[in-house]
Amino acid sequence: MSAPDKEPQPLGSTSGKRGYIRTCVRCGVTLYGVGRRAKYCPECRAEVYRERARDYNARNPDKVRAAYERRQAAAWTPVHCKRCGCEIPNATHRQKWCPDCIRAIKSQQSRQSYIRRHKADTAQAQPKEEPLELLSNAAIWAGISYGELMLKSPAEREALILAYKTAKGGTP
Repeated sequence: MSAPDKEPQPLGSTSGKRGYIRTCVRCGVTLYGVGRRAKYCPECRAEVYRERARDYNARNPDKVRAAYERRQAAAWTPVHCKRCGCEIPNATHRQKWCPDCIRAIKSQQSRQSYIRRHKADTAQAQPKEEPLELLSNAAIWAGISYGELMLKSPAEREALILAYKTAKGGTP
């Protein structure tokens, strides 16, 4: 059962459901299946929007220039890595880490995920921390990354692990 063809409706009409047939007020093309507020075909709509933008820009040059300068200032604001502090080239405002640190952070997250997944397999009464898990947990406790912990000298690393074990309540 097919619906009867609808006649083009005048622009102020409110009858019928979505799927109106309209006529573009600019070029006269018949538009099928559009909403009841449609006035223009897609080509004319784009043209009308461009004309409105040009008109606004001509009437408000100070606002347009100020907005352009704000965008330029925001585009050139340097973004610094939250891990190592270096400036990140071509970064967006949402980027947190430089490419080198991203690799280290992703590998640390992967290690921690592996540890969490396999922790249930080896769960016992009071399991002893594995060396990798101990290092990862000590780094988190100290507020640094696993990579930064591994960059420390062995003596500093041992002191930090000892402090972590003591703070955790375990025997050093």
